[in-house]
Amino acid sequence: MSKVKETEFKKGQRVVFQTTSTSGGLTAERTGAVVRASTERGRIAVKEDGGEVVLNPFLKHVRAA
Repeated sequence: MSKVKETEFKKGQRVVFQTTSTSGGLTAERTGAVVRASTERGRIAVKEDGGEVVLNPFLKHVRAA
């Protein structure tokens, strides 16, 4: 099992992340703020702007806003 690099994201930091539909066909870029910067399983928790839902995108799909 490979080790995940430590994240450079901080709680509250603004980020842009990519989501993919369950069918894998559609992708969308969304913005939000980091809720939990843990790198557990290569994911972080991000709360989307204007929403109540917390999403958990893979780190490779997240970049600073």
